[in-house]
Amino acid sequence: ALVTRERPGGSAAAFGKAQSISLDEAIALFTVAGARQFGLAGRAGEILPGYMADLIVLDRDPFDIEPTVLHQIQVDMTFVDGELVYQR
Repeated sequence: ALVTRERPGGSAAAFGKAQSISLDEAIALFTVAGARQFGLAGRAGEILPGYMADLIVLDRDPFDIEPTVLHQIQVDMTFVDGELVYQR
């Protein structure tokens, strides 16, 4: 909804279309900016040497699909501190 400003799957009724952001911006909002808000800037929020190894593996590349189907992406794996904690 941040990217399309529509209901998941798309809809004729949009809300705040002028406030939509790019997929890059939406991902950064929940990663880099999220880490900063939790006081973890410089230790989390990006995939860099020395950073916490918390990440997810998705079933498809969100940049290769239409924004209206982003909500259908599933998480295949979740790693916390480098350890696999979830696998679909």
